[in-house]
Amino acid sequence: MARDRLRSVRTIRDRTVDGLRRDLAACVAAETAVEARIANLEDAVRRDRAAHGMLEDAHRFQDMFAKRRAAGETERAAAVRDLAEARARSAEVRADLVAARVAAEAVGAVIAERAGAVAITRARREQTDLEEAARSGNRPMGGEG
Repeated sequence: MARDRLRSVRTIRDRTVDGLRRDLAACVAAETAVEARIANLEDAVRRDRAAHGMLEDAHRFQDMFAKRRAAGETERAAAVRDLAEARARSAEVRADLVAARVAAEAVGAVIAERAGAVAITRARREQTDLEEAARSGNRPMGGEG
């Protein structure tokens, strides 16, 4: 039996959608990880500020806190860039996923439309056969009459 090409296309489209869903899940996980990294950096800054205020000789540690804060800001800036890239990638994958879903649904609609047309043709043929059988059943046979 020959393979239905539209069903093959639908299978390919569905696999594409599934792959993009997995990609989107990975993108969302990457975003979440970067957001957690930023939150951790901000928590570290808050802890440093709190610790600085609690030290008796805080002025002695001023240089250390300044260097740590500068390093933290550099790391935070990198994390913010990473987050922007992760969000952009997620948006791109979301758009691709929407397009893939629309394409899969379009193929599904064509398959359904074709199946509907086949069903209508089959129903008409059955109706014609029934009418033909009814006509031939009502005819007198041989010379009877």
